[in-house]
Amino acid sequence: MFKLNSWKSKTGAMTLVVALALTAAACKSKAETATPTPVQATTKPTTAPVVTPLPNATATMGPQLPVLLATINITSNASSTLLVKSSVQLTATGMDTSGKTVAVTPVWSIFAGGGTVTASGLFTAGPKVGTYVNAVRATVGSVSGYATLTIIGGDAAP
Repeated sequence: MFKLNSWKSKTGAMTLVVALALTAAACKSKAETATPTPVQATTKPTTAPVVTPLPNATATMGPQLPVLLATINITSNASSTLLVKSSVQLTATGMDTSGKTVAVTPVWSIFAGGGTVTASGLFTAGPKVGTYVNAVRATVGSVSGYATLTIIGGDAAP
């Protein structure tokens, strides 16, 4: 026996529930074999509940899965080689597990020296020349990206 119930929730969404009930007589013991009963499909119209669309209603297909941040890439608006005491703006871009770009707002920090970095990712080279591997780190949660910067001698632009 099938039973169809429907009702509207507080938000106005229509909910349908189908319940299946089996009687003891309809169930056979495990020792017996069941004989399938042929079922013929019909094209006759059937009576169905009338569903009226609600104004401003939206529908979704199942739960939305959270975006899983996999990596952070750091790029700059200029070269990764800069003069002593000059600055370069760094930008962090996240990538999810399927390789799609994800907007991130990282926490910027100096990881291996070479200068300073602001909360917005502006790196200013220090006075010491050299290549600073993984000098700057951008972190979101437990995911981090790193930038290697090279500082060369000479006067910085005024």
